[in-house]
Amino acid sequence: MSLGLPEILLIFVLALLLFGPRKLPEIGRTLGRAMNEFRRAADELKTSLEREVNLDISKDMNDLKKDLRDVRSTVGDIRATVDPFHDLKSSVKDLATSLDPRRGPEAPAPAPTEPVPPPTPNPPADGAEAPPPAGPDPELKG
Repeated sequence: MSLGLPEILLIFVLALLLFGPRKLPEIGRTLGRAMNEFRRAADELKTSLEREVNLDISKDMNDLKKDLRDVRSTVGDIRATVDPFHDLKSSVKDLATSLDPRRGPEAPAPAPTEPVPPPTPNPPADGAEAPPPAGPDPELKG
């Protein structure tokens, strides 16, 4: 609901007739001060309500975060209790880490391997001549 120019003029004329021209400025000042004080009180109330609501929300958020941490901790404890292979898994993981040279910080270096000589053919038992060795013929060099 808004007041237009005709309504404001009507109110001004009625106030002039009721209170007279001498009292009208004093009444206007008093009315202006009362409205200003009312606005200030309303703004203060609004600010204090917002502050309380924000304080309650932040307190609730902190409580929720704490509860969430507690639940996560409890779930971890339950998993460790219910999982019968938990200790076995961690032991296998530790063993794999210690045996894998790429993972372990102090894995032993592999021992150097020496070349294995080729096997020598066994001579025939009946005195027959042994077959010639496999490989390139030394007479064909050249």
